[in-house]
Amino acid sequence: MSATAPVYDPTMNLGSFGHSGRGAGFVLGLAVGSVSCGDDIEQAGSGDGSSTGMSAPATDTGEPTPPPTPAESSDGTVEPDTGATTATPAVCGDGMVEGLEDCDDGNRVNGDGCDNDCTETFDNSVWDVVVSGEAGVQEAAQGVAVDTNDDIVVVGYIVDAPSDPDLYVQKLASDGSEIWTTQADPSMGAEDRLFGVAIAGDGTLAVVGEVDDARGASDIYVAQLDADGLELWSLVVDGPMGGNDGGRAVAVDADGNVGVTGFVRVGDGNNDIWVGAYTAAGTPLWSETIDGPEASDDRGRGVAFDDDGALYVGGYVTVGSFNRDAWLRKYDDAGDELWTTTWDSDESQDDAAFSLTQLSNGNVVLAGSTPVTAINEDFWVATFEPEAGELQWWKRFGAPSIRNDNAFGVARDADDNIVVVGFKGLDETDSDIWIKKLDVTGLELWTQTVFGEGMDEDTAHAVAIDSDSNIVVAGEIRNAVGNDGDIWLSKFGPE
Repeated sequence: MSATAPVYDPTMNLGSFGHSGRGAGFVLGLAVGSVSCGDDIEQAGSGDGSSTGMSAPATDTGEPTPPPTPAESSDGTVEPDTGATTATPAVCGDGMVEGLEDCDDGNRVNGDGCDNDCTETFDNSVWDVVVSGEAGVQEAAQGVAVDTNDDIVVVGYIVDAPSDPDLYVQKLASDGSEIWTTQADPSMGAEDRLFGVAIAGDGTLAVVGEVDDARGASDIYVAQLDADGLELWSLVVDGPMGGNDGGRAVAVDADGNVGVTGFVRVGDGNNDIWVGAYTAAGTPLWSETIDGPEASDDRGRGVAFDDDGALYVGGYVTVGSFNRDAWLRKYDDAGDELWTTTWDSDESQDDAAFSLTQLSNGNVVLAGSTPVTAINEDFWVATFEPEAGELQWWKRFGAPSIRNDNAFGVARDADDNIVVVGFKGLDETDSDIWIKKLDVTGLELWTQTVFGEGMDEDTAHAVAIDSDSNIVVAGEIRNAVGNDGDIWLSKFGPE
């Protein structure tokens, strides 16, 4: 365990939570877009909440970097290229199907059977919910979970006054109708955000995020709510520097113990991964701070318990100038490290994992982003076996446009199909929500895109799957041009 462990304060509470019943403050029936069949670089609404959109990797030198070569899996076989955007694209809208295009109907219009980036359209959406704050600025859903009744809990932040985002929790029935909504402003006027939620077997909710403290810096925030959204306990974790710290993911085991990951500030421009565990009553069990090879930005982004109480934590570590590696660690139920593995693309540039889940055979799935050129990232998915963390397979996916595509959330259904969500870039100012369903080997089953009417930066941050393999996706959608994102939640059928 870390010798410079952060401190926690169990006295902070959610007494300012506002609670509303059914029917308040949400809209059903957003027109959903299209589909192509076949954690930070963080977009607006993610990370520290300060980014206003996609950006090119810091490795941009004006010269393209060579594309990654296919990865060799642990059994010695080479994985095929799976649609990575590594070549100059065809001209979408010229009426000719070329290059990576699935279709080309001679226009750049969404929703007409051929999307505006020349991917085929497909729509298995069931319903949509959009929630807007009163300030008309950026807000987002960041985490989502489904309980044993297929009720849905979504968390994020909402803004009713400029520069004052509030914690946001909403519970919905499986048909998308509101059960209750909870909003809180623990910092009393500063910036508070939630990024993750997990539901225990008894229906209680564990949430994680960040709240501003009296110094104007953020602290990791962890809380447990009952099934009606009322606080049972809460605490904050302050890193050794008293700078900006943040919680990014949370999980709950069979005994109700809570596992959390995120980051703490340990120096100027230097964040370390932070992992902690608590009992169901909020008593600290153990915590650890992990420093990457370079004194730079290391963050925990995903967490999951297995059936034996072991805890998996994923994220990234910085290993050199503008160079991150995906990072995965397994702890036993006492918080002792069992193994750690990192993944680096062949060109050894900026790779990151933003989420994880576990398959029924114990393999851990990581999803994130990897560079192709200086202005183009693709998202990747990989599985690692649970005994030593050895890579089983990895696949890379890229949209036709030579722009960034990132995966921020991953989940699996009862058949071990994998659903990955994030965004695909269309141009410098426009991205669409991107959803991919893969089989257990990484073969793509279908792909869907969703776009806001503002034709601005839309993204999905999290995904959960219900007992019927329906897919619930949470994120941010922009129905107006500019930095006016809304909380977005959508349910999709399994096929």
